[in-house]
Amino acid sequence: MLNISVQLEPKLVLLLREIYYLSREPFFIELPLAARVLVESIDFNQLRTTLTRLEAIVSKYNTVMRIVTPYELELFNRTLSKIWQVGHFSFLYTVSCRC
Repeated sequence: MLNISVQLEPKLVLLLREIYYLSREPFFIELPLAARVLVESIDFNQLRTTLTRLEAIVSKYNTVMRIVTPYELELFNRTLSKIWQVGHFSFLYTVSCRC
């Protein structure tokens, strides 16, 4: 059975969080140009919301995949194959086999 999970590099999350807070009050630390461009180009609330939604979708998917019978799985085979195909090319989540 395929198990999908949302994975964002923890070091990247930490870096984004630090950049965000250090560039704001009370710190107002002068950031390197690359960091300033990054802060200005990312909507942190949108990123957090998107990740939360992705985690909810993945959780529902994994729950359904645990309880679905082989007969029911065949009924959704075409749709599931599209989901699995997208999963192989996405950097936001990985598809792994739980044996």
